[in-house]
Amino acid sequence: MKGVGFLKEIIFIFDYICPYCYLMLPEIERLYAEHMIKVNWIPTEIYPETPLEGTDLKTFLGVRKAEKAHKLIREQAKSKNLVFYLPKLIYNTRRARLLTAYAVNKVPIEEILHAFYNSVFIYNENIGAWQVLQKICMQLGLSYEDFFRQLEQQKLDFIIKGWEEILNRYPIEVVPTIACGENILAEGVCSYEELVKMINE
Repeated sequence: MKGVGFLKEIIFIFDYICPYCYLMLPEIERLYAEHMIKVNWIPTEIYPETPLEGTDLKTFLGVRKAEKAHKLIREQAKSKNLVFYLPKLIYNTRRARLLTAYAVNKVPIEEILHAFYNSVFIYNENIGAWQVLQKICMQLGLSYEDFFRQLEQQKLDFIIKGWEEILNRYPIEVVPTIACGENILAEGVCSYEELVKMINE
């Protein structure tokens, strides 16, 4: 859709560890493919306190809640033709967010999103681990060494700061959150039809 004037812009606020954001990915991609909608993708961290090695999902959520969520998400993923395997751990996404900041002007955002979501929900990899980030760099055709160098030199901080300024506009309680202008349109999973209705109101 290059060169096309967009009718409206929405903000999609997400975290790579959130399966509900993963479920919404096809809907958002369809939205900007079929409508003149620009999507501003803003990654956040819903569990910034998570250790880099990850934390056990069932311990974190509770066994019953984790199993209930797994069943629901698995059914929704199947209906969307998404491969989904629930990871045993909740991963820290801080480094993934930094790699996104590095990659965002070099690689189409869709490729970045799919690389991370595949890593988490298909291969159950810890995207807080350096070796996994190196692997994702290779998949995206990016220089891991240059990423690490820019990280050390704090050259990515201004992108993170810009994202934080956008996030601070909204009282975000859950992800995904979809916003337009100053208003939150939706929180959590919603259907494509609901999305279309929201953006046309």
